[in-house]
Amino acid sequence: MGNSLVTIIIVSFNASKFLDSCLQAIFANKYSNYEVIVVDNRSTDDTEKMLSIKYHRKKKLKTIF
Repeated sequence: MGNSLVTIIIVSFNASKFLDSCLQAIFANKYSNYEVIVVDNRSTDDTEKMLSIKYHRKKKLKTIF
């Protein structure tokens, strides 16, 4: 199997501070063949803004709002 692609799917609702900590931990790992998909359930907090400001350059991150 070698270096298989790992997909991490995170479902979020009004949890931007927890989501930020979670993503920081994921992006700090040493495994390189992964992607992260954040599915936001129409949050009313600053989740979308936080993701667009802090993680807009992360090519491994996809978002669904």
